[in-house]
Amino acid sequence: MNPADHPRSARQDYRDPAPDGIDAEYAWGFAGGDGAGRAVIDLERGWTLSHEEIATQNANLLRGVLLDTSRGHGASVLGELCAVDDTLGDVAIAPQIGAVTAVSFNGSSRANAITAAITDLNVRGLLLAAQVWLNGTKLLGPIECYDAEYEAIRPATALGIVVVEAGGNGTANGDPPPPS
Repeated sequence: MNPADHPRSARQDYRDPAPDGIDAEYAWGFAGGDGAGRAVIDLERGWTLSHEEIATQNANLLRGVLLDTSRGHGASVLGELCAVDDTLGDVAIAPQIGAVTAVSFNGSSRANAITAAITDLNVRGLLLAAQVWLNGTKLLGPIECYDAEYEAIRPATALGIVVVEAGGNGTANGDPPPPS
């Protein structure tokens, strides 16, 4: 893979080594580190699955209703995760992912959407790119902070599915929480 031949590659610092990124390019040197042979499901509320960086992955909506106002965020997340090495805009963290599926929790509970996602027996990774307000506070956290979502995630991990959750930073990136 050659990130240098992608127009937006310089802005993809999340691929860099820590402290700026997750060192994705290092992971590419290991079997499966580029996503080859892996299948992932992204749980959010909306995507633009026809986006140039996602369409080549033949991503499909397994369940749920797309929320138009969430399409930009979902497309960004999937692009960062699975954009192929094709000299277009980006090259992703795992550009060789074998299968990409989306599950929307728009109009449903997150717990039901998680349960639907893990019924796809091909999945080996579940990305929960959602965050929740923590019990009436102005603090954001991962969705497992709520009992129903936690109980829905447990069978996934028991089945050996790797579950990755948003940290709940609310775009603060380590800054203190907003004032009450």
